Amino acid sequence: MKIEIHSTAGRDPDWKYARETAEKLLSLGAEVYSPHIPLGLLPDGVKAENADLPDVAAVLGGDGSIMRVLRRMAPKHIPVLGINIGHLGYLAELKTDELDRLSLLFSGDYTVEHRSLLNVGVIGRNGYGHSAIAVNDAVLSHGSNGRMLDIEVWRDGLAYGSVRADGYIVSTATGSTAYSLSAGGPVIEPSVPCLCMLPICPHSLTARPLIVPDDGEISLIYKGRGGPAYLAVDGTQTAELFAGDSVKITKSHLTADFIRFGDTPRVSFATVLREKMSQN
Repeated sequence: MKIEIHSTAGRDPDWKYARETAEKLLSLGAEVYSPHIPLGLLPDGVKAENADLPDVAAVLGGDGSIMRVLRRMAPKHIPVLGINIGHLGYLAELKTDELDRLSLLFSGDYTVEHRSLLNVGVIGRNGYGHSAIAVNDAVLSHGSNGRMLDIEVWRDGLAYGSVRADGYIVSTATGSTAYSLSAGGPVIEPSVPCLCMLPICPHSLTARPLIVPDDGEISLIYKGRGGPAYLAVDGTQTAELFAGDSVKITKSHLTADFIRFGDTPRVSFATVLREKMSQN
């Protein structure tokens, strides 16, 4: 089995957890690759290169690290195993003291959970301008500028109304425990095929979160107010919008594939939710 290890100095400054993970995988007979960790800092036998087509990508870090690797692996249909060394770690399957469970990869006692991804595109005055894949969400806002935006919301060619708010979030069920949750949105079980449309601090008593099927097209048209707006995908600013520009959001044909051990994905989610919510 080919396994590619990804870690970051910010979360694993001395590569301690990366070394422990590599040692465990080597002892189990895996071919271990690690393209981003400096040569000589991992055990002998680890190849300091990308695997041609790994069976699993093991990611040590928080949800941000997992999402970055997942976006690269999704087009290749390579499942991701998250090992949490972050804060909350909603997307991770293991903790750093659970590395013995890596043996389940080799006994076949695991499942692959498939979660929805979003295609997020910007349509500007000169046509289609930018595209990205989102695991959690797409957010339209003024960024650090505290002014409100005027946004027209459309779904499948039907007007859902205009919103004046600090911003607007469209999240997957996976992303319902991220920014959407902080902004007052509901927690959604990841297996539910839906999207959450959520204004951020709307200047209205009636603007509320809206749950819709994920098989349609959502458009957010920026009407202009207080300068340019910014699109952030999974927390990373990706595009600048001006009056009349729009964001188009559809379900991707790709999926986010996660390794899950033992329990069904539904049981895993309930366990994670219970543990993470009790920490806050």
